[in-house]
Amino acid sequence: MVTAGVMSAFMNNVAVAAVMLPAIMDITLTPFGLFDYAPVGIVVMIVGTAFMAFVGRHLLPKDHPHREGDAEAGDIEAHYHLKERMFMLGVPYDSSLAGRTLGQSRFGSVFGLNVVAIIGADDDISLGH
Repeated sequence: MVTAGVMSAFMNNVAVAAVMLPAIMDITLTPFGLFDYAPVGIVVMIVGTAFMAFVGRHLLPKDHPHREGDAEAGDIEAHYHLKERMFMLGVPYDSSLAGRTLGQSRFGSVFGLNVVAIIGADDDISLGH
């Protein structure tokens, strides 16, 4: 057991289980059944649900400072500093990027950017996914 514990500190637990399985089978221990841990899991679920229902909800703040619909666009821009972090770039018609999709251009992955939207020549907007 100590060997498996030390190995799981450095390896994925699935890999440790696969490596240690032959050693456990040689000891001839009875394997765990499908529902052997169910009593413990049910108790943990009931205690966790009761805690969230009776205690956890009192730990949350009473008033949320930015409820949906309460904040205006200017407040959100100032709060997240969007004007400092958002840029609009233009692509010339004769560019090698013209006519390519975002995936083909690899613009976001190469430069580590998130494209929010694409505005076409006829001012139609498409989301940059």
